[in-house]
Amino acid sequence: RTVLIPVDLSGTKKNMLQYAADFCVDTNVERVILLKCCYVSVYEQLLPSPDFVQLSANDIAEERNKLEAALKVMGHKLLKNCKNCVDIQTVLSELPVLRAIHQQIVDKQPNLVMIGSDNTSHGRNDSLDEHIVAIAKTSTIPVMVIPANAKYKKIEQAVVPCDFTAVSRLGALQGFRSRQKWIH
Repeated sequence: RTVLIPVDLSGTKKNMLQYAADFCVDTNVERVILLKCCYVSVYEQLLPSPDFVQLSANDIAEERNKLEAALKVMGHKLLKNCKNCVDIQTVLSELPVLRAIHQQIVDKQPNLVMIGSDNTSHGRNDSLDEHIVAIAKTSTIPVMVIPANAKYKKIEQAVVPCDFTAVSRLGALQGFRSRQKWIH
């Protein structure tokens, strides 16, 4: 029971962390992986522009250390809200967002990708919003998109689409009564 949560430094992180904490407690998640991408394209490195200043190796290392520290703070806040029942791992990747998520799916084998959405953060360099559709389309595991103002609520009832021509498979729906199985 592992949840992969790509994070950015936008305003959605506080709501996303609270939603993830409540979800993890309710569904007995064992491990959460917080993923932050710090990818800088080759073009930005080779072709400086007025918006982009070339950084030295020391500046890049310092920025990476700041990101790692911020990610660890996020992990501690999430752990505190989860009542210490979850193993929190942090990963800082230098791959592009989509590639980093797919790499973590292969390496860590999570059961779910949970990503926060905020329609007001378009145009920000650290926003994941522009990648949500691509993540959902290409992910080999379920993706749960959490709107910025959504609050977690225990799942009491759900609509499960089924094909009545395949009556023999309807027995599998009885296994959904336990909330711990809903993550699958």
